[in-house]
Amino acid sequence: MERTATHGEGVARVATLAVVVILVASLAGPALADPTQESFPRASGSDHVVAPGETVTIELAVQDVNSIKFEPVPTDWEIVSSTSDGTDGQVEQLDSGDRVVGWVFPEAVANRTATVTLRVPEDAATDQYRFNVSAEHVENGMAHASTIVNVNPDADSLVIPEPNAHGPYTVVEGESAPLDPVWSEDPDGTVAGVTWLQLGGNGEIDNQHFFPPNVIATNETATVELQILDNDGLLATQSAQILVLQSEFAPETPTPEESTPRDPPRTPLDDESGASPVIGGIGTLVLVFLLVVLVYHRRE
Repeated sequence: MERTATHGEGVARVATLAVVVILVASLAGPALADPTQESFPRASGSDHVVAPGETVTIELAVQDVNSIKFEPVPTDWEIVSSTSDGTDGQVEQLDSGDRVVGWVFPEAVANRTATVTLRVPEDAATDQYRFNVSAEHVENGMAHASTIVNVNPDADSLVIPEPNAHGPYTVVEGESAPLDPVWSEDPDGTVAGVTWLQLGGNGEIDNQHFFPPNVIATNETATVELQILDNDGLLATQSAQILVLQSEFAPETPTPEESTPRDPPRTPLDDESGASPVIGGIGTLVLVFLLVVLVYHRRE
């Protein structure tokens, strides 16, 4: 006579199958890391308007870098001080006579600041003086920015414009990223000119779009800079990072032709490695419960 499985045996079989499914899922390995969540070097610098003979303190902010360079400091501009987290900057003189202020750090940290205080010569011409900021991570590449010192005898009554480069941007190889300066403004006047520059990375730029290479060997970054000129002749800048993705990392749903892909928001399913912690959290509890059920019914 054929034996019919008892209720307890049926439950045990279901529990066994569930355990196998969870074990297979847990052995499948972490999900492919989201490249938009990776850390890349970043840099920025403050812009100023100052009168001849006065001092100006320029603030630099960097992320995930091992070194910073600030240049070129003209020969007739005095370097009053330079410091980053209590470490004085090292000054190097170029063949031209201009100087470079730099720092080298033993390890990269998430956020670091530096300041450079300069004294403007008494006879400095009314003009826009540009200083370049470069920051490097030994493995993840370079970040670029610039800071503008507007020298003007009427500095006390002037306010520099406020550029907004809307970064960071994300774009897939072979596509384009529209560059958006729309929220830039001038608090005491009007915006008279908008210019985009490319400071680093592969690709090309016009005054409205960034065009990455058609094919890249690995995900990479580029840096663009927005320059805003106001009706008083003052210039200000802001840089933005662009993450260029290989096509395999492209969003599943194509973005509209004239929209800029943004960094996707993080969800509770994302940890730093891009893996889902559900298997490791709730899944573990379910696994333990099912094992208990299995053992209990085996004893019946």
